[in-house]
Amino acid sequence: MQLLYAYFSGSVKDLDDAQKRLNYTFMRIYDLYHLVLLLFIELSDYSLMKMEQAKKKMLPSKEDLNPNMKFVNNKLIKQLKENIHLKDYLEKRKFTWFSHDEMLKEIYEQFTNSEDYKNYMNSDDNSYEADKMILRYIVEIFLYNSENFYNFTEMKSIFWVDNVDFVLLSVVVTLENMKNTDSPNKPLLRLYKNNDDREFAQKLLSKVILKHTEYEEIIKSNIVRWDFNRIAVVDKTILLMAIAEFVDFPEIPIKVTMNEFIEIAKHYGIPNKSYSFVNGILDKIRIYLKKENMINKSGRGLVD
Repeated sequence: MQLLYAYFSGSVKDLDDAQKRLNYTFMRIYDLYHLVLLLFIELSDYSLMKMEQAKKKMLPSKEDLNPNMKFVNNKLIKQLKENIHLKDYLEKRKFTWFSHDEMLKEIYEQFTNSEDYKNYMNSDDNSYEADKMILRYIVEIFLYNSENFYNFTEMKSIFWVDNVDFVLLSVVVTLENMKNTDSPNKPLLRLYKNNDDREFAQKLLSKVILKHTEYEEIIKSNIVRWDFNRIAVVDKTILLMAIAEFVDFPEIPIKVTMNEFIEIAKHYGIPNKSYSFVNGILDKIRIYLKKENMINKSGRGLVD
């Protein structure tokens, strides 16, 4: 949707340019996924570094000389360190949180001062599941609610800011899929679930760009008391994408298309306006397309 918005706003030249940007966008999202996994490792390394520094104090305390190594020895973090897929990707992309020292330090300080971290460190539970739960806490409680983390991702890449929640969810899924018996060859989540996912994204983008004039006529036929040229670009883009799914994606149920694009309108459209507008126009378009026999779907749940 963002690429199509850029295309209709004039900042994307043509279909070829849009396809290249689409692939680049997905790669940047995959970068963030690996970067968050790397965060666990570098938090552990940073913690170890702090411990080594404390031992070198002129008058180290008993705690400084005998630090609690539970987080440093986290069994799941150790697996991530040894995972060959993660190591290969990070080496190829040259990622490190230590190049963002202030952000890493801030995350570390806030995390280690939290009650959940203190409870974890003081608990006698040394199980794999306990190690997994503290990593889930970092994602689900800490990163999800860290305004600074979201600001950091927005500053680093325009392709990250709208996908942070999706990436964090993917990291949680990865953690849940990990087992204490996993080898270093344990696969991580793939960029695409399968080739169908890749082809769907490329097809949806190309259909809207190549057939937008035809789709626009469908919109014009179903708006009353509205000037087509005054429809907000984001609303127009949402409608064009929905029409493409109605007409050119026989495998996608109509209800799924309706629900998903209405949700997109809620999130990205004009507050308190886009949702009701898109909802009303899409329903009219759905009825119109069925009447004109332009919806080529068959099978239970696909049409109604």
